[in-house]
Amino acid sequence: MHHLLDTATFVRTPSPIRTQACEAISDVVLAAMELVTCADGLTEDDNLNAEGINPCFVTMVANGDAQLRILTPLSQMMTGVRSSTGTEDSQEFGQFIEVCKLTLDTLNRLLQASGHSIMRAWDVVFDIIQSVVASGSVGSTHGVGGSNAESRQPGYLVRFAFPCLQLICTDYLADLPANCMRRCIQSLVEYGQQTEDLNISLTAIGQVWSLSDFFQRARQTSDGNGVTEPDELVSSKLVMHTDDSKSAVTHIVDGWWAEDLVSLEDTHTRQVLWLLLLHSLSSLGRDGRHEVRHGALQTLFRTLDMHGETFDTWAWDSIIWTVLAPVLDRALAERARVFDLIRQGHVEMLMSELEAEQMASKSGVVMEDPSRLHKKQWDETAATAVLGAAKVWRDNLQRSIRHIGFVDQAWQIMWSQAIDFLTGRRSTEGTQLLPVAGKTIEVDVSDAFIDSVAAEISDSQLCLRTRESVATAIECVAALVGIADLDDVPTDQAVSQHWRIVWRAWLTIGTLMTSLPKDLGSLLDINQTADGSIVYSQEVLLSYLHMFPQIFGQLRSCRWFSEYDCAALLKIARRLLVFVDAPLYSADVLEITKLQAQIMEAVWSLQTLSQNMIGGEDRLVSPDTVLSLALGELAIYAVIPYVIRPALGGTGTLYGESKVIDRARDIFSVQLQRLDAHSVAATEVKKSRSGKT
Repeated sequence: MHHLLDTATFVRTPSPIRTQACEAISDVVLAAMELVTCADGLTEDDNLNAEGINPCFVTMVANGDAQLRILTPLSQMMTGVRSSTGTEDSQEFGQFIEVCKLTLDTLNRLLQASGHSIMRAWDVVFDIIQSVVASGSVGSTHGVGGSNAESRQPGYLVRFAFPCLQLICTDYLADLPANCMRRCIQSLVEYGQQTEDLNISLTAIGQVWSLSDFFQRARQTSDGNGVTEPDELVSSKLVMHTDDSKSAVTHIVDGWWAEDLVSLEDTHTRQVLWLLLLHSLSSLGRDGRHEVRHGALQTLFRTLDMHGETFDTWAWDSIIWTVLAPVLDRALAERARVFDLIRQGHVEMLMSELEAEQMASKSGVVMEDPSRLHKKQWDETAATAVLGAAKVWRDNLQRSIRHIGFVDQAWQIMWSQAIDFLTGRRSTEGTQLLPVAGKTIEVDVSDAFIDSVAAEISDSQLCLRTRESVATAIECVAALVGIADLDDVPTDQAVSQHWRIVWRAWLTIGTLMTSLPKDLGSLLDINQTADGSIVYSQEVLLSYLHMFPQIFGQLRSCRWFSEYDCAALLKIARRLLVFVDAPLYSADVLEITKLQAQIMEAVWSLQTLSQNMIGGEDRLVSPDTVLSLALGELAIYAVIPYVIRPALGGTGTLYGESKVIDRARDIFSVQLQRLDAHSVAATEVKKSRSGKT
């Protein structure tokens, strides 16, 4: 065998002789593995002479040594290692395309016939499979033999190696040890990342379903005696991380790749494999090819949707901090980078080699405008990530996520990322995505809150707003708002803080949507894309307002809606009424629009507040304060149609004879009656006092 291997990998071996040596090795390996299959299950007590099998060989088969010795020559053929010495000699021995191709074909035939008998040699199998896509592994291959130029390319081997990996994922997962299962996940990631064949990348992502189904079956058949949950949550490790050489998340994930896994019957082992699988999908979610990253993100969130109930608190803590938060951060940061390059006119930096060749040659292939295409693709990627993460929170907060470490900070980060996507506000990748010990979550709304948020807007953010991203982001925000309040919590403070974060986010969204950047030359640019389409339409603003009743109802039940909250709501309502470039479909002289009606309903809800003080923690605004704010707002509504100047940005959403004023007067009638009653009472008191004197 050594002589055959040296002949096959020797650089000066004639091509016909090399082919014969490879075929001889293939025949020997397949015949030996067939003998292993026959000896599998036999013992020294059986009648081995009748079978023609050596007793020592039976022992080697039983402990896996025979399989290891049989498959090792195939690995040496792929790597070009000199068999007789076990070392590499780049001058005399090397890799050859024809040798590698025959090796992969032999491995495929061996797996089909005897894959269940491999036992201890699975590491050798994955060495062979991964050698095709490993960095630099096939870059020095010698293109000897064959007239087809494609057969001389290292990437050509991917099409012969991947069927072996497919066969393992479909037929032999139950035979893999836990550590080799991890290598299977790693192999799928590498084949998903290779750029030689797009179909293979997409198929590799699809094989994740085979692994996830197998993990689910392993959970159902396990005896449940494994470790149920580690003592320390991952979020606690992230807080304590001090190594500046690598990021905290990378440090945690590297530990999972290096950890010695016990068995699939162990709960912790299954959870680690799940996390590696999910993290691998998230890494593919930043691939430069739209089809790959979109498929990876969709598979990631569908997997979480189908198998979320199998994860314990430790696993969900790891998923939130090492998978979901980073994948959203990367998607939004990369989208911002792409939009910046397009705005600066550097579209060629985003184009693939094939696109560039077609554009340069003007081959007649009809191609969509690259700028529009890349914007649309990264909009779709970011939308898939943000909306998928929001639905994960919505579906699993009650059951699992609310028990993770630093859940308030994770909840705030989720909202911050949704706001960034909706409004175009920028965030630097990797910042403030880790839990911080002792961090206080800001939940109060100050008097200057709206103005401080409005100051954050800048001209450069406008290029990140598109009609598609805004519509999806509104759906994402609605999914987050739709999460029911937390049940079975120790105190009401957790529920109150949960909804205060939501309330601040709602106000921030409304402010950033309707704020005009100070350095913008024309007000009409705030709500238009480069092609002139409207970003924040009447439907978008209406969807935004539809979220208010549920948020307000929760805050009212928590006894937390202060004077500043009332003032902020009225200011947002006024901004929406006069928002430029959200054109009316019909004049509001005869009847108010749906948007105006929803705004009035939001303002009317303030009348439902009552002053039933319950201890010192009650943060509910008093009726007298509501009366004062409401009357002041009514006065503003009365003059708005007459102070807007069309030359300064359009007529907004109010006409001079708008029915909004009548509607506002009806809504505030209760306050007006109360004011009248106060006036009458004050007059009577004054008369009684004057009569006494």
